Amino acid sequence: MNLKKNFYEISRIFILVIFSVSVNQFYANQGLFPAESLPHYDISYRILKGDVPLVDYWAVSGLFIDYTQSLFLFFFGQSFQAYAFHASIFNALATLLIFFFFKDKLGDNLSFFYSILFSVLAYPTSGTLYIDIHATLLSLFSIIFFLLFYKNEKKIFLFISLLLLSFSFLTKVVPAAYTSIIILFFIFIKVIFEKKFNIIIIFLTNSLILTILILIFFLFFRIPINSFVEQYFLFPLTIGKERILNNFLNISSMSIYKFIFIPIIFLFFIAYRKAKKNYKKNYLSIINICVFIFFSYVVYIHQILTMNQEFIYFLIPILFGLISSELIFNDNKKEKIKKYTLIFLCSIIVLKYYLSIIEPRKFHELKNINLKNFVPASFLDDRFKGLKWITFNYPHNPDLEIKLIKNVILDLKKINLDNSIVITNYSFISIILDKNLNAPSRWFFANNNGYPLNRNSKYYDSYQNFLKKLIKRKNIKNIYVIYDTSEDEIFRYIDKNCFLYSSHLKNIKVFTKKANCNI
Repeated sequence: MNLKKNFYEISRIFILVIFSVSVNQFYANQGLFPAESLPHYDISYRILKGDVPLVDYWAVSGLFIDYTQSLFLFFFGQSFQAYAFHASIFNALATLLIFFFFKDKLGDNLSFFYSILFSVLAYPTSGTLYIDIHATLLSLFSIIFFLLFYKNEKKIFLFISLLLLSFSFLTKVVPAAYTSIIILFFIFIKVIFEKKFNIIIIFLTNSLILTILILIFFLFFRIPINSFVEQYFLFPLTIGKERILNNFLNISSMSIYKFIFIPIIFLFFIAYRKAKKNYKKNYLSIINICVFIFFSYVVYIHQILTMNQEFIYFLIPILFGLISSELIFNDNKKEKIKKYTLIFLCSIIVLKYYLSIIEPRKFHELKNINLKNFVPASFLDDRFKGLKWITFNYPHNPDLEIKLIKNVILDLKKINLDNSIVITNYSFISIILDKNLNAPSRWFFANNNGYPLNRNSKYYDSYQNFLKKLIKRKNIKNIYVIYDTSEDEIFRYIDKNCFLYSSHLKNIKVFTKKANCNI
């Protein structure tokens, strides 16, 4: 009997892994938004070549992904499929964690069901690595291990929770900062209500160990602490400040995510009922519900701070799974109706977002584009075999975009690119040319999210000085601006009169530094 049970459990795990990897890998290949789909591609290559984040490129986020992706490039090669595989593996890990989290209360079948739905709405929203999804999922992992610690007080679970929270923070400050507040608050609750004062020592000890490990990481990779604080923490705090004030309790904004807030409201009433009935007996269940309510809301806050790319719908199967785990389903007809009603509702809602976001690739601005017009990306380079190339820039003529990029690459191959900067949002040209192109940022968007654009910004001078130091340290002699970006991304910060302009290359603006000119 145990052998049969083990076989079924292993089979479920195998199916979850294969499905979650396959579904993400499939959608990663359905078109792309170059700057958003590939922001860690060239950067991770540059790290392997010795570049240091915050020193060789301005980084407001993504350190953890950059370094882990560099390992993927090292072990799995430089193909696009290997790049997408990183996100697919992460999708599988998240799916398995959700499965095991719900398994004890929901049993194998229901936990399998909610995990499958989760895997469809998690990383496949983007398909490729995306900072906000990665950071949010890492914070979710941290919350789950924290709840495991809350239940059985095994020190290892708290350490893993804080370690994962650190990884989330090193991916993006938000939502890790919000998640840390949730964890601190509920540790305080546990200490006060359970009189477990030793937990403070455990928490502080683990925090100290992790702080030391992070400092060692910074020292080993020669990452300046002051640059980290300014680029990674202080400057991002200025981004989205107005939006969070406007949307903190904005009904219109909340209504967009009604299918997240409706189960949250339902969970609130479940917690209230349990507390009223027998608070002490239902203590852990109430804590579970409250933690997920708080977490869901801070993830929503994080969502409205982003550039309106919707990625948090994976919360829906988690919240429905939590509702199911807090309700006792007996074999009588009434209880079965409850169970299957929840299953039906969750399935319909997930299907809705699958059809409106995942399938049409809304996340990468492809929703109103006929994806059948793609061209094989292998026409660009063999590393992109399997990717269907179509972008919102050239929705009706992706072949033209491929030709333009190929011509740019051919022109760059004819040039000595030593001591050069190439400005482009096609974040793969370094890999194709096997050359570090020294881009000062992973993105070049005129939206103030990647680096300060406004002269009134407190950190404008910091980025200007960073850019000047980069040019001096790497002895930059030529700056090449590809057709998809603007020369302003460089020359709003440095003196353009110190450069000679040439347009002899088609689709590339060439700026050559004058000798002995102080930029």
